[in-house]
Amino acid sequence: MSLLTELLAQREQYINADYAYKSNVDKNRLQLLACARLLAKKNHAFFAEAQPKTALLALQQDNSYSINQLFLLLQLNATIHNNAGLTLEWLYQCETSEFHPLASKFALLMKVDDLPLSLEHSELTLNNQLLTCYYRQQWPTLHRFQISNNKVSSLTQLYIAVLQETLQNESQLTTDFITDFIKLDYLNSELFELYVVRLSVEQIGKVVELLSVDTQHTKLIIKVMALSGYSQFIPLLARYLQDKNYTEDAYKSLNILLGDQLALIIPDKVESNSNQSERIEDLTYYGAKILHLYESSLINSLGSRILMGQSISERHLAHVFHFGSQVHRRVASLHFTHQEPQSKNQLLLHNNVEYYAQPEVVL
Repeated sequence: MSLLTELLAQREQYINADYAYKSNVDKNRLQLLACARLLAKKNHAFFAEAQPKTALLALQQDNSYSINQLFLLLQLNATIHNNAGLTLEWLYQCETSEFHPLASKFALLMKVDDLPLSLEHSELTLNNQLLTCYYRQQWPTLHRFQISNNKVSSLTQLYIAVLQETLQNESQLTTDFITDFIKLDYLNSELFELYVVRLSVEQIGKVVELLSVDTQHTKLIIKVMALSGYSQFIPLLARYLQDKNYTEDAYKSLNILLGDQLALIIPDKVESNSNQSERIEDLTYYGAKILHLYESSLINSLGSRILMGQSISERHLAHVFHFGSQVHRRVASLHFTHQEPQSKNQLLLHNNVEYYAQPEVVL
């Protein structure tokens, strides 16, 4: 069990790490599976049990794991016993509030059919079902649910509206969406990220304008600029880099957009400095250099929408997902959700680019 705990802790460290790549995660996954099989042979109460109901009861008795770790453990159990469908049924039947909402994401990650959308589920469970429909591009299902169910919560209404196949370009619609996200306190959510990566540069500008009204949204604005991928925000991010209140956030966003090109500008000894105060102090000096390089060369050499310094395309997103850091892989997966359906399916077939908006729950 100590090895299992160590591997789960290692996985948590990988989630937002620039130094962790797909190979690291793959190795961790194989080690987790080997550890799970060994524990099953030793008749561990959870891993040896092939019946989901009994296994879940055993898991519930151990409160030392986080919800994300519990979700990984459920995937491990279903993998070694090859009973994902049965586990999904029990997740939906489970009355424990921490397990029930995980069911739809479990179906998505284990590649089994999800249960139909239902108003009988809790708001959180239903919203996760809607997300699964979106990731699987089940547009008719989303549309039928929208027109046949108008008695849903305000948050579920937002999910339905945002997850439609197309988003209108009118600025008023953008205003309405942002107003709803703010009113529902849902700006820091997977739904908001999925919304941002689908917007045009004009719409992103409107989002930034609306969020700028309140200074508490400054860090979110910096994040939005990075997620959007639009290179024209690099000068603004360079200026935020010079402000010690936002240096770390601006650096992370510039790293998402520029990748290795940022490493050519900022020395490794500065980027990897473990002394945070020194690191922030040093990073602020590179804001002016980035501004100069952008105006003198980057503005002409970079594409309009980029990730890791290259124009966003299906091929590049697949490359980033397979060879980029965990941070870049996550952003690539978000952008990949709104690629053209036909070509996306072809790319999924050949490159196996999967859901990764929440790497912490992906085995």
